[in-house]
Amino acid sequence: MKAIKNANLLPQEMTESMLHCKIMTIYHYLLLNNISIDYRLLYLLGVSDLLQFGVQKYNDTFLWFLNPYNIFCDKELMDVFHIELNKPDRIDINKIRECIDNNEILAIYYDGNIYVNREKRLFMRKKPIDSSSEDIYKSLVNNSSLGLIIGYDDAKECFVLNIIDQGGKNISIKYNTFLENKLYEEVYFLKLSKEADKNMDYEYMALKKLYEVSEEYLKQYEGYMINDEKKICGTLGCSSLLALKQELLQSIKLLEDDETREVVKERLCKKLDIMRLFFLKGSNTGFRKELAIALDYLGDIYNEDKLKKDGKAIKEIGNIWREFSRYLYNVNNNIYNKHPVKFISKLIGIIDELYKNEVQVFSSIKSNTKSMLN
Repeated sequence: MKAIKNANLLPQEMTESMLHCKIMTIYHYLLLNNISIDYRLLYLLGVSDLLQFGVQKYNDTFLWFLNPYNIFCDKELMDVFHIELNKPDRIDINKIRECIDNNEILAIYYDGNIYVNREKRLFMRKKPIDSSSEDIYKSLVNNSSLGLIIGYDDAKECFVLNIIDQGGKNISIKYNTFLENKLYEEVYFLKLSKEADKNMDYEYMALKKLYEVSEEYLKQYEGYMINDEKKICGTLGCSSLLALKQELLQSIKLLEDDETREVVKERLCKKLDIMRLFFLKGSNTGFRKELAIALDYLGDIYNEDKLKKDGKAIKEIGNIWREFSRYLYNVNNNIYNKHPVKFISKLIGIIDELYKNEVQVFSSIKSNTKSMLN
């Protein structure tokens, strides 16, 4: 295997605690350019939305999605650190090998949600869309993971990415997968447009960002915001939980009607399963565990026990989100099929618990950060 110089710079404590591919990638790029910043700050600097729920049209059906963190955090972080994405004039397997041989850094966008074997090679084969949730999900997701191509292995016919999986190993993309799925269209050079400001107070920026996102999370939105072009409508923050609960309550009414029960049960199963796939893209705790780690770090920096206490509360909420994601798995078995109303009622109970706890802790974070900023 051939790799770029200093390819394995990611600290072990990060790869064990903050498995967010975009944050991992931007942090790795900064390290390669001798820019020193704690990775826990990147999580806060990249956040803008803490929860998004909505519906997206697929054929004649409206499906649900649930995103527990800003899906555009890479763009947020690139703006903070003045990183540009530049499209190569020509890119193929030989060109990527050449770049790696010359220690040139390439980034690639890909879909990192589905793997095919224990070696964790990325599964990117396109298949005709059928009725399965997985295939529908793949048709809706647009290469939303980000990694650096840090090496290649001709013996195994794959590129190696900087992204560390939950088993502690680098993931890879097979050469034929790269070609079959036209991933060469998703490869970019990364470039610093100007030198990093050594006097920038990133801790203060993170504290201010934390206040702003907490304030935004607590706003109450009525109805959905609509994007006609993409046929998507949704809402943000704690209103996401209320919107999901309302959708589920309406579904219960239809499940209790003999004429609509079977059709609604099947459609609802699909909606919940696809929503689960969106939610699990990266974290089964809604990225609350990562937020807790960042809060604990910021509490140490400012010697503020209130932030550390908020971090502990967020970590506990992460456990509720884990319960939420695990419970959703049951939508594909008899727990749901035999008693759909009972299943949905319990899910609503979990959502109620999430809403109560999240509003409470983000109100505390908003209050604490506001007093620290003044």
